[in-house]
Amino acid sequence: MHPILQELAEAGLKQLLKTVPLPITVPEPLVRAEGPVTDTELRGRTAFVTRLRDDVDAAVAARLWAEGASLFVLDPIADRERLAPLERPGVPGATVRHAPVGLDDADALATAIAEHAAGGSHPLVLVHRYRPRRHETLEDAAAIEAALDELYAVGHAAARALPPSSRVLFVTEPHELPEDAVAETAGEALGAYVRSLAKELGRKGTTVNIVESAGAAPERVGATVAYLASARSAFVSASRWPLSPDDEPKEPAQPGRGQPRRLLEGKVALVTGGARGIGAAIAHTLALEGAAVALNDLPRSEPGAAEVLRRIRAAGGRAIFCPADVASREGAAELAAAIEREFGHLDVIVNNAGITRDRTIRKMTPERWREAVRVNLLSQLYVTEALEPQLRSGARVIGLSSVSGIAGNFGQTNYAAAKAGVVGWTRHLARRLGPKGIAVSAIAPGFIRTVLTARMPWIHREMAKQMTALAQPGEPQDIADVVRFLAGPDGAAVRGAVLRVDGAMAIGA
Repeated sequence: MHPILQELAEAGLKQLLKTVPLPITVPEPLVRAEGPVTDTELRGRTAFVTRLRDDVDAAVAARLWAEGASLFVLDPIADRERLAPLERPGVPGATVRHAPVGLDDADALATAIAEHAAGGSHPLVLVHRYRPRRHETLEDAAAIEAALDELYAVGHAAARALPPSSRVLFVTEPHELPEDAVAETAGEALGAYVRSLAKELGRKGTTVNIVESAGAAPERVGATVAYLASARSAFVSASRWPLSPDDEPKEPAQPGRGQPRRLLEGKVALVTGGARGIGAAIAHTLALEGAAVALNDLPRSEPGAAEVLRRIRAAGGRAIFCPADVASREGAAELAAAIEREFGHLDVIVNNAGITRDRTIRKMTPERWREAVRVNLLSQLYVTEALEPQLRSGARVIGLSSVSGIAGNFGQTNYAAAKAGVVGWTRHLARRLGPKGIAVSAIAPGFIRTVLTARMPWIHREMAKQMTALAQPGEPQDIADVVRFLAGPDGAAVRGAVLRVDGAMAIGA
């Protein structure tokens, strides 16, 4: 039985239908991937790209092809020289075809996608390079209309032709020239359009996202598109992924062989709040990629930590438990000393420790306020301060914020303020550590299925689900998968960004 129907049965369907004011949508089960990341994450999928004219277009197409996707290049004026390298032998079963269809006819685009995908059982990927710019021959109003017509064509085709659990991705650049009215106007339109399209397609399990390159290497753009096209990003939707330049090594896309990539081989990672829930999933996932893991939580959490360590070691990984209260400088210093004794250095910090101490502010005591602030925000400052000397060039610092920190939430003034503080701290730290070769970013989860959320009244859980475009909660693994990407080599260009992982939640949109 589907989980939501099971909940309905357990709660008493007739009584619930008398009290629930909202329509209940049975969601499309999300297609997720398990185990370590391989070099053929897109094997069996078909990807459509609407443009192939420059280095970024070529890098996106090459990475999709290298990871095993069959590729259809729809651009009527595609650069044949950029298409040629993709026509050599690649992943078995993956093909490349030039199937020219313009964006001036939305119905023709939808028909072409449906025809080329006929008979396939896998989700599809549709990638559009969106580059609105002032036109040499068109007046601004006409150029803006043409740019928005592209959005209509892509969205219309996606709604008509894509099967469940597909991916729609827009690759764009920030509008940098203040005198370019077309870029600024049509560029701003993209954000609200993507949030709206994500809501329309979400009930089918399809996600819609933006990759925004501010001078990032084309290889990084291609890697980010490939990640968001994969089953590892099932709960990421209506999210903007800004990319920046970086100095870390970049590898051209080569056809995969179905082998694990071992993204974090030889690295050392710290996960705070790692004894259960999201933290446990993160620790296990990083260990699967080859990282030695320092698992931190309060001393009383040792039984939960022991189970996480058992799972990691059973899979051949290395992990230790470092009990400490990181909501104090003293606790963070104890943690830093333990990591230095055991490992001597650190490559990844995941500041995951968090609590809720919900009350309306009228009823909230100073103690509850300060406890939420210290654990959710100040712990990130203390941990990073204590461990910064151990971070090597190429390291990552990843913080956990929350959608509540972006949108606020009733009864959570303390939690929301602290998680919003994480956003500001992330941006500050990214600027400070960037020159040292350290990439800093944050994740803002939405409604995630954990032990804590399972204690919520059924109606509250159901309302939270219905507020997401995907009509269901995320899983701890959804957050762990994003952390894995950010911690690995392909995450080097994500700097100072706060990435929403909330299934296109309505709040804070």
